[in-house]
Amino acid sequence: MRQLVHMSGLLFILLAQFMDKAMAGLLFTLIALFFLVYSEHVSRCEKNHRTLLSKIECRIRDMAFWLERKDSRKPFTGAFWFYMGIGLAFLLFPLKAASAAGAMLAVSDSLSTIIGVRFGRHNLIGKKTYEGTGAFFISAILVCLLFFSPAISLLAAMVATLAELLPEARLFSHSKLKMAASDNLLIPLMTGLSLTVLGAFI
Repeated sequence: MRQLVHMSGLLFILLAQFMDKAMAGLLFTLIALFFLVYSEHVSRCEKNHRTLLSKIECRIRDMAFWLERKDSRKPFTGAFWFYMGIGLAFLLFPLKAASAAGAMLAVSDSLSTIIGVRFGRHNLIGKKTYEGTGAFFISAILVCLLFFSPAISLLAAMVATLAELLPEARLFSHSKLKMAASDNLLIPLMTGLSLTVLGAFI
């Protein structure tokens, strides 16, 4: 269920196709900031059932925590980096490159987790498996083909796969570095940059 919510980011990427690129980037950034503020709220404030609005908020909070990673130290960290990463991609890169990078994050990152958890048997690095990483790479190519040529899609998928694996490297073993190197941030930024460069030369 959490990965289906992750994939729902595609709806915002689709919406961005009908908006000004800067406005789309701002929209994603505002969504990220909402999750950051709400994370602070639920971390500091206890549940309040006194009013109808607070009861609704408690229900939303319970559902959100049910979908959150069990090992997450702070709620909604993944959602924050997801929308912040895509928002920065839309602000920094051309629309097509940002859209492809965001779509790869939404689809491929989710599929790699689903396949890795259910079928992963061979460890690659950290918590990543060959099966999950293979699913990421293949799906990233297919997603990118909706926007770019096969040659560019293949190279960009390689960059995206590297970005997905990078946070598991020993270099980022420290918790604070690992948080800053979230794949939700690295995938759209590294892939968006590579697509911008590749699109200019290939």
